[in-house]
Amino acid sequence: VLPLSYFTDLDNRIRPIVHRRIKSGKKGDDYLQILVDARLDDEIELNELDEKENHHAALTKTSLKIDQDKMIKDIESSRSTRGNLDSPSPSKPYDDDDHGAKSKQVSNFKLTEHEVISSAIFLLSVGVETTATLLTNCTYALAFHPDIQHRLYEVIKSIAEFNSETGEYSFDYDKLTSCEYLDAVVSETLRNLAPVILADRVVSRDCYLEACNVQLRKGDELHLSYYSIMNNPEYWPDPLKFDPERFMGDNKKKIVPGTYCPFGLGPRHCLGMRFSLTETKLALAKVLMKFKFTHAPGTHFPPTQKRRLNLNTFQTPLVEMAART
Repeated sequence: VLPLSYFTDLDNRIRPIVHRRIKSGKKGDDYLQILVDARLDDEIELNELDEKENHHAALTKTSLKIDQDKMIKDIESSRSTRGNLDSPSPSKPYDDDDHGAKSKQVSNFKLTEHEVISSAIFLLSVGVETTATLLTNCTYALAFHPDIQHRLYEVIKSIAEFNSETGEYSFDYDKLTSCEYLDAVVSETLRNLAPVILADRVVSRDCYLEACNVQLRKGDELHLSYYSIMNNPEYWPDPLKFDPERFMGDNKKKIVPGTYCPFGLGPRHCLGMRFSLTETKLALAKVLMKFKFTHAPGTHFPPTQKRRLNLNTFQTPLVEMAART
């Protein structure tokens, strides 16, 4: 468990950065700017643009709209009762308009300063290490499956753009996120070698689960074993086999709803899902364009797990790399 001092230190570092960004009026091309500009009514548009990746959290266009409407009502209700934490009055939320101009009604949906800083701290705290674990697990799996690695390399090469002056490869965002086989490889890694093995939730109201004859009471704490669900032979044939074809074409439609949940499910899924997927795909693509992975001596697949806190790591996550010629 991280000490309170860890989070207060991050808060002390991030808060001045947020203030400088707002005061300067300059727009940055980064995650912080997205948080500063965030409006709830923009979220559905972002998800539509990234619909190729919505299966990672069991999202659909219809469910997103329904959930978004509910979340807007919940936040409106919450803010009307507690007021705005960072503004002189509840009707004046965190905004970058310091010139006395009358705020539009839609500005009520902007994130407060408290929410911006909390979201930034959350991303730094849980998004970096889990993404690093995902990349480690993916390269490890590819090292033991050279046929899959070669096919992925050929697919990535077909969408890569080479700059002859710098000698570097770059990738268009839309092409990268919509690359089916790349997403399938990442999806299978998230299933077979899930970086996060479980999550916890608190029951918000009494309910009865008829399918499993379980009565839940408000305040009960639930521990959801993502790893067990995604490696259950009842839902996944030969679950220990690393097979990206599970997420290709019509095979993806055969996945039982709720059995693939690396980022959680529904509107409360992992905040850093898009960030993590983009970072993973871009890093993997750039490295694969220059190097081949082979398994190191003394390693084996499936690997021997070494659970650390909530992360699914290996005893010896080693691979050998060779430059492509």
